[in-house]
Amino acid sequence: MAWHIGIIFIFSIILSAIDGSPGNVLQLDYPDVTIAAQKNGTFLGQSGLNGDIYIQPNKTNFGTVFFDGYDLLEIIDIINNMPPLWRLHGHTGYSGTFEGGSDINIPLEVLDPESQDVRFELVAGNFPIGLKIAKNPWRIEGIVPDEDAIFTFTIRALDSSDKYADAVFKIETLEVDQCLREMCHNNGQCNNTNTHRGFTCTCPTGYGGPTCDISCTRTALGVGNASVVPDAQMSAYLSRYLSKAENGRLSRSGNNWCGENANSWLQVDLGRKAQIYRIETAGANSTFYTKTYTLSYSTTGTSFDFVNSVNSTTVHTFHGSIGAEYQTLPEPLEARFIRIHPKTYDSRYHPCLQVEMFGCWL
Repeated sequence: MAWHIGIIFIFSIILSAIDGSPGNVLQLDYPDVTIAAQKNGTFLGQSGLNGDIYIQPNKTNFGTVFFDGYDLLEIIDIINNMPPLWRLHGHTGYSGTFEGGSDINIPLEVLDPESQDVRFELVAGNFPIGLKIAKNPWRIEGIVPDEDAIFTFTIRALDSSDKYADAVFKIETLEVDQCLREMCHNNGQCNNTNTHRGFTCTCPTGYGGPTCDISCTRTALGVGNASVVPDAQMSAYLSRYLSKAENGRLSRSGNNWCGENANSWLQVDLGRKAQIYRIETAGANSTFYTKTYTLSYSTTGTSFDFVNSVNSTTVHTFHGSIGAEYQTLPEPLEARFIRIHPKTYDSRYHPCLQVEMFGCWL
């Protein structure tokens, strides 16, 4: 082998001849250094400070580096142009048997010779309903459908140069009678199904959630949290001066929404339908607060009905206060849009309030 001397380096060379005696270990023909071991000898190269050994062929024609008769540069070039290589998976991989309703998480792992970013996509077959490809990290995830079936599908791994490699996955799913496991709480009625987790629960009044384990009268729907109910879903009519609708969320921030008069209202769009059981309001201070108010509701946001008292056509009156005041609705209310209409307040000033709602999502 020959190296062009561009920098100073140090080699430690160990040569072992057939008879155990050292041979001609080093030949200097400046500007080249030729290092040769006798037949069956051993060559050990140690670098200097950084721990790396560099083999650099002639820079003008890029030469060739041979090892045991093979062109190393050609081999490296072939490797660098290979597609991603699947790890822990052959061309057809059996991923396992899963019970319906269980969570699944199958990692998608490949090695890319060029260390490029790799993405994955489904190119043949179909996922079981409820499964999908997710990223960070890349994986197959979801809820196993509750049915007896075998699914076969192909996932392609592509690098930034669009070189790709396919792998076939095989998943077996088993139907399970989920209701035998008493999945529904608080006397909820269990119903077998072959979708989602393999069951649904019909919850008694006052409870909600997939397994009826949520108390609707105690669970805030998130009006006070802008990440649940964004500012864009808060609106108002006849607001006082620079008062903003988003200040009407019960966030204990000190800000409040204030209306101009009894014709004003604050509207909350929950984003989806919910069953509402209670409402909480609070005033700004002993001067600016709402003494009484009414509620109207809608599922579409176009037409609204007022909340009436039980078995009556009379609009129900709710009571507010300076501090937090909880009011239970006459009956659970199914709605997405709620309007709060201030009715009585200190007539020398203006009605102000913050609001939160309690219930269960539908």
